[in-house]
Amino acid sequence: MAGVGGYCAAKAAVTSATQAIRTELKSKNINVYCIFPGPIETDMAKDFNFSKTSVVVAAENIIAGITEGKEDIFPDPVSQELSQLWFRDPKGFEKRLCAAAYQHP
Repeated sequence: MAGVGGYCAAKAAVTSATQAIRTELKSKNINVYCIFPGPIETDMAKDFNFSKTSVVVAAENIIAGITEGKEDIFPDPVSQELSQLWFRDPKGFEKRLCAAAYQHP
């Protein structure tokens, strides 16, 4: 996302580390989950000008994902929508984020 390259790079590194740890611990019957939240009603997102998911709903969706055995959990509507676009069309995902950055300076 434009303007937050360092933040995005850090998130990508955490995702890669999670995948590596998941692989290492699977043989020991230890589950490792990766949570990909979108905009959640927190202090960090208070200045974001778009709809946010409540902390309670996000937490409930994370617990549901773990209960269902999902390794990658998208706990809110925005992250769910963007994940589907990412899986279907990575370049379209990139273009959408670029367009959103220019609409919300």
